[in-house]
Amino acid sequence: MNKSKSDKIDILSLQLLDGAMGTELMKLGWAGDSALENWAVEHPNVVKSVHEAYISAGSEVIYTCTFGANRIRLGSYGLEDRVSAFNSDLIAIAKSAVSRKSKVLIAGNIGPTGETINANDQSVVNQLIDVFSEQIESLVSAGVDMLAIESTGSIIEATSALKVARSICDLPVIVTMAFGEDCMTLDGLSDPETVCRELQAIGATSIGCNCSPGGDNMWRVINRMKKVAEVPLIAKPSAGIPTISNGQSVYPLSPVDFVFLCQQLMDGGATIVGGCCGTTPEYIKKLSISLGKQV
Repeated sequence: MNKSKSDKIDILSLQLLDGAMGTELMKLGWAGDSALENWAVEHPNVVKSVHEAYISAGSEVIYTCTFGANRIRLGSYGLEDRVSAFNSDLIAIAKSAVSRKSKVLIAGNIGPTGETINANDQSVVNQLIDVFSEQIESLVSAGVDMLAIESTGSIIEATSALKVARSICDLPVIVTMAFGEDCMTLDGLSDPETVCRELQAIGATSIGCNCSPGGDNMWRVINRMKKVAEVPLIAKPSAGIPTISNGQSVYPLSPVDFVFLCQQLMDGGATIVGGCCGTTPEYIKKLSISLGKQV
């Protein structure tokens, strides 16, 4: 068992997560043509500055820069043997951004593998278990306060990661999935109610939706989850669907628009909010102020 301050976490007291990491690092020098995790450990002060900016903006939880730090994703860059090192180093960077007196929590971020998931192929499921075991063991050993499984578009992948987490530790585990415009998971197989029931049955501490197209779509997902939820719900929307201008992604939602969207999502049933792609510390700061928090 991890003996960090996570032992005393009251998930019901949390309201505000952080915002995007990847799109922030692209603005700060990452070209997007290499493994983000490798670039991040080579530029620790840049990553630390992003964490610090979110903390200053009011985030109660920061996600580590370990979204793609699993054997399959790293393997596409020939870095599959660096899983443990990357996760450990990136958690150390997050810890360096958090004051000893701070109540800010560090969530070990676990993204999807990028593999096509076939529920009838047990070898694929076994591979997922092995891959997630390696990353989650690294995250827990490095001393995260909680785990955050996000952006998965398959309930098989999400439940595989969650089962591994529950077999390794008793830390809080939050799970947010990505849904399409039809309110089904990206593989088209699971609706919000099924996702919520399955994840909370396995032991997710909090469940919800992140990224995903359209605020109205996310509101419907959260509202449908609310009908069966026994745990707090999370909404972590992007700053809209980007367009490309001069080779750069431009996100349509302003910080004010984003805050309005999050307020709607909370009205729909979410109790914990944050930002995904395209959001910045400015978005989180305005969201924090709207929640009545001191920044």
